[in-house]
Amino acid sequence: MSVTNAEAIYQLEQQLQNSLRRVQPDPQFVQQLQYRLANPGPTLSAPRTAGVGLLLTALGIAGGVLLLWLLGRLNRE
Repeated sequence: MSVTNAEAIYQLEQQLQNSLRRVQPDPQFVQQLQYRLANPGPTLSAPRTAGVGLLLTALGIAGGVLLLWLLGRLNRE
């Protein structure tokens, strides 16, 4: 990192520090957030839809094969 690059970053940091005001979060919010992060609740998983995905994949492949077969028959005629 060159000196000019480091100076530019320092100046940018100073500008941001001077233009942004500090935020003091509500202590109760911080405490609740800390508790929720330390003690996560039960996670709900989405219902399995693997059967539906497999069926749609099979129908897509069958439809593609049927389309290719029909196009092949039309080209021969």
